Amino acid sequence: LGLKGEDQFSNIFGARTFVNWYNGHPDFSNDERFVPDLSGDTAIVLGQGNVAIDCARILTKPIDELARTDIAKHALELLSQSKIKNVKVVGRRGHVQAAFTMKELRELTKLNGVGCVIDPLELERGLTQASLKEIENMRPKKRMNDLLQKVASQIGTEQRKNKVIELRFLLSPKEIIGQDGKVNSLVLERNELIGEAFEQLASPSGEIETHDCSLLLRSIGYKSLPIDGVPFDTTRNVASNVGGRIITENESESGLASMYASGWLKRGP
Repeated sequence: LGLKGEDQFSNIFGARTFVNWYNGHPDFSNDERFVPDLSGDTAIVLGQGNVAIDCARILTKPIDELARTDIAKHALELLSQSKIKNVKVVGRRGHVQAAFTMKELRELTKLNGVGCVIDPLELERGLTQASLKEIENMRPKKRMNDLLQKVASQIGTEQRKNKVIELRFLLSPKEIIGQDGKVNSLVLERNELIGEAFEQLASPSGEIETHDCSLLLRSIGYKSLPIDGVPFDTTRNVASNVGGRIITENESESGLASMYASGWLKRGP
């Protein structure tokens, strides 16, 4: 993340590390460095792909249901003692741009004893003209929007649940605050969407929020690094490209006219 406090405080993990831990990967199962402290009540997951949703599900799913899965024994034992009651899944852009799939989202809304909370105002802020165009052109996005709007309309019913998962949108992390060497809270800045459909970016608004956070998980993909001699967009952290084809100021430059990028180097994390 490159945030102030990230290397200073404990109980901050990449989602890959957390997933490897609860799946019993031998390099992570018996190493104390990778064992999360679940004694606090609030976890924040940064990112809104399926891995982020999976992390939230593992942290909140009833222990008797987890016991019927192939989750690692050491993880099941620790999760059975977990004090975490609130998990916030935070994304820097709007709900239309979220990367999780309908299947994962629907399962999240049906967890026994777990309320799913979405702020209808955040959905409204994310429905820019460009976002509406994205919904119009992609049927899965329309179905996702319909489900999220339905969940948001039920805000308040989560008070009857034992645990809560909050899906938060248009927020970027700014600073990690700790106490006694461990993460204690996370400073977030509200964003606004700018740009054309399918190319919208998160632009900071200057509005700041501070949230309690006893466990922080990063699930934001991988940040690409520049390659010598290849044009690089430092704002989006991608190779400068159109449809994957590297673009340069001088198209005749040797070796670049037929060079292409893919994956995160093409589209960003």
